[in-house]
Amino acid sequence: MSRLVVPCVLEAGATVAVAAEKPSFDCGTAKAAREKVVCRDARLAASDRAMAAAHRADLSRAPVPSVPAE
Repeated sequence: MSRLVVPCVLEAGATVAVAAEKPSFDCGTAKAAREKVVCRDARLAASDRAMAAAHRADLSRAPVPSVPAE
């Protein structure tokens, strides 16, 4: 029984690790060479996720522009 459990646990761990290496965008729709490079490189994908998170945080702190009344 333990022979079957260990590979399953390792496989599940490997699946989680691969999912964490994805960039902030969908690699299935990547067209530009630079996007494809980010999809293939775990370090670049991690940097992309960090940059996307920082961008979202900045946007959440940005003031909402007022619209002049007509």
